[in-house]
Amino acid sequence: MNPFTSVLRIDPANRDHEVAIRCTITVLVPLLVLLLTDRLDLVVFVSFAAFPGIYGRNLEHGPRLRMQLRAGVLMFATLMSATIMARLLDGVPGEVWIAVLCTSVMAGLSALVAQYWQLRPGGAIFNVFAFGAVVAVPKQPVLWEAALATLVVIAWAVLMGMSSRLLGRRFRQPIVWPREATFAGRPHATFLTDAGLNFVAAGAAGGVSLSLSGPWNIDHTYWAQLAAVVPLAGHTTKHAVNRGFHRIIGTFLGLFGTAPILWLATPVWVLILVIALLQGLTELFVLRSYGLGQVFVTPLALVSIALATVGSGGSVRADGLVYDRLIETVIGSLLGVVVVLVPWAVRRARRG
Repeated sequence: MNPFTSVLRIDPANRDHEVAIRCTITVLVPLLVLLLTDRLDLVVFVSFAAFPGIYGRNLEHGPRLRMQLRAGVLMFATLMSATIMARLLDGVPGEVWIAVLCTSVMAGLSALVAQYWQLRPGGAIFNVFAFGAVVAVPKQPVLWEAALATLVVIAWAVLMGMSSRLLGRRFRQPIVWPREATFAGRPHATFLTDAGLNFVAAGAAGGVSLSLSGPWNIDHTYWAQLAAVVPLAGHTTKHAVNRGFHRIIGTFLGLFGTAPILWLATPVWVLILVIALLQGLTELFVLRSYGLGQVFVTPLALVSIALATVGSGGSVRADGLVYDRLIETVIGSLLGVVVVLVPWAVRRARRG
């Protein structure tokens, strides 16, 4: 479909409300615990550790459990490598460029693992976001505390993923561990190609964004890298192009709802409730309309980053976050679409 008119399309629901409720509770409970224990410095780890609960949303419990465990392993490795890298880069000359390179490598590696393990949602989106956000945290918490919090919340997310077994007859049905691949897999030869494209897209977006950071006064380079790998998760070239433009349009619309939240002196407990609500709304609509999902993802990401910045002892510039999100998303999405279209153009040229 046309990338602009397809924004208006909303596909039929498929038990999305169940997923939305699970994901809302998965995020809300750990954040409230951090608030009550005065450990908001762990917000960024806890927020991303809840992401494995998104995977395999409508699968049977056996395939869903395997997929969420795999996603949890990948997310734990991502968060721990990010916090270790942040410590190693602290004060190193050219650390921002090294961070871009490391985030690009993470984009390629996580895309490769996601392909091999057949994770759904596919691609490197969540891991690029998690790696870049943790590396950008101004003050890192104690390593073992971050690791423990991450493991506990990943376990909580997996348990919440299995919570629907308490409903109806599902409780009495055994969990059948899948013996074969859940989806019809692609040839392994394409895995390295996809990983390489993710690395190139993230690297190009990070390099362009960082080069423009001075004259354009922008920060949060990893947002451009995140936006660049979004189109690469598309199943076809048309789908990939649509995802790129949906990302731009949805982000632009979502910023209108984000600005008042950030500009007002909103209490921390209200921000936590807003994050949980936006997480639920995102899962309610993101598969039915990616553009509409981005309308909720945008404030979700910005409010989460604002909460993590406050928790780690930093200060939030609301206007800076809104401006950066828009510019970085446009840069990354356009470059991601270009990276998708280049192989497509080469294939067409070879076919004459």
